[in-house]
Amino acid sequence: REVHLLRAQIRHSDSRLEHIGYAMNEAVITAGPPYRVIELGIRIDSSIGPVVRGDGIIVSTAVGSTAYNVSAGGPIVHPHVDTTLITPIAAHSLAFRTIVVPGESSIEITPLQINDEEEGGGTTLVLDGQIQRRITSDERVLITRSSETVRLVVNSAGDYWKTLANKLHWAKPPSALPQDPE
Repeated sequence: REVHLLRAQIRHSDSRLEHIGYAMNEAVITAGPPYRVIELGIRIDSSIGPVVRGDGIIVSTAVGSTAYNVSAGGPIVHPHVDTTLITPIAAHSLAFRTIVVPGESSIEITPLQINDEEEGGGTTLVLDGQIQRRITSDERVLITRSSETVRLVVNSAGDYWKTLANKLHWAKPPSALPQDPE
């Protein structure tokens, strides 16, 4: 089965696009040192979206929904669903929840208030935990679905939901602590 990757680019103040890389799971914009609250404006398909204040934002694929996205409180999405998720990281508002948009949506993130003055630190774009690129206040991050795909090997005898339930210990009742033998 083939899945599309996310493509991350930086739009400079002169409108020039710089390709940063691809992500199968997620593209994250994180506050980075000195870890103060950042504020990011979101545009979805050229329409003005919400502003998130907090520790950052996760843009993930359905395949990546069970990675960083779910640990930040985002939903689990079956990998066959063609969607992109936008999940805040420690949002400073109870009203900001994950946004689910079509997979072909273009997401542009504008830094409104970020950590970009500290030497060696600052707000950073991170792709699948591997590629890192510091972001400055005059740059915008553009995340789109790539034409690049990755072919995944799928176990025909496997059951997605059963595997997920086992790995995440879904609905498992609490267990008693082991007794200390005397």
